Amino acid sequence: MKTRVIAKSLKQSLAVVKAAAVTTGKEATVPLNCVMLSAVNNKLILKCTNLELTILSTVEAEVFEQGDVLVKVESLEKLLKTMKDTDITITGKEDSLIIENESQSRNMQTYDPEIFPKTETDEGPLPDIVIQGTLLTQILDKTVYAARPPSDITRPEFNCIHLEKTSNTVVFAATDGIRLARNTLPVTELSSKSDRCFEGLYKVQHIKTLGKIAKGTFVSFYDTEDRGIFRVDNHEIIIRKVIGRFPDTAKVLGKESEFDLKINTKAFINTLKTLLPIAKHHQFKKVKFEVNIDRLILSSQQFELGEASEIIPLAEEARECNFITAFNVEYLLQILNSIESKDVRLLFTNIPQDGLYNDMIYVESVDDKCSSYEMDILIMPLRTKK
Repeated sequence: MKTRVIAKSLKQSLAVVKAAAVTTGKEATVPLNCVMLSAVNNKLILKCTNLELTILSTVEAEVFEQGDVLVKVESLEKLLKTMKDTDITITGKEDSLIIENESQSRNMQTYDPEIFPKTETDEGPLPDIVIQGTLLTQILDKTVYAARPPSDITRPEFNCIHLEKTSNTVVFAATDGIRLARNTLPVTELSSKSDRCFEGLYKVQHIKTLGKIAKGTFVSFYDTEDRGIFRVDNHEIIIRKVIGRFPDTAKVLGKESEFDLKINTKAFINTLKTLLPIAKHHQFKKVKFEVNIDRLILSSQQFELGEASEIIPLAEEARECNFITAFNVEYLLQILNSIESKDVRLLFTNIPQDGLYNDMIYVESVDDKCSSYEMDILIMPLRTKK
């Protein structure tokens, strides 16, 4: 292989594909800690994979000799940092890669390209979805917080994003069994679309990687049987689907509320942050909510740190005079930070029993700015006593 490219463009593409490489831990071995360089048809294609996530990036190049070279991604990154952002010539030989410009020359070890996992991109003739990247990133940010962390593998569907396309909508949803975030985008908001309906589960960490790449441009999505293919400018992100079944959200969404509380969003967030230093020492990061007609009393206690309480005036008087409930403060803060409206409304699905409320609660924005899609959010309270 022999090709000439601009070093700056190569560095930018390498930074993108590196997100799919395994550079730490026991799995950081050849070829998963490597990048494949393929020179073909006046372009240089970079590719990294961890078998679940594969990222390709294309750089314009002058190709003198086609071929493939496999090198360690971190070694190439360190080498390129020592070179000027000018034209460089890359020459791949049997066991080495030579990178040089007019005044510099570097040499590094290569590996057999045949050991690199094969990846086919068998997408259809037309993308299933074409969406503006900024809109996609915004929706993902308002969804991913509800998923469990990648380290929790007890329920695979709980650390995934569920992407579903129906004839009328595209739905992004995530849940950890305690919270649910569901964002529905009408197909009329899509720049281009097919008539196909499909669904898939994708690990949340891979979706976050997609969100970082997708900003400020258009994203074309192709659904296949076992993976989703996302194309962003000169990049291609291939995410393998997770085998599993996402919970049926229709069973919990759409219930009528018995009563609701309207609260100023900023005051709500600031008060919870004040209680966070104490609440985070509780096993469940618990903050107690006591509703008393026209005010909300928030409190948290810990044996060594004592107790703290704050009062928030309610924007509207509560119909149900007095009751107590509790929440995980970090979970509630993540929900509130995803809402852009001045006020937030908590909708309660049942009348409190014996002064306690332990059923699901819907969180609804009031005149939210995100008018292009519909948000559904719910959270389960923590069990509490009077």
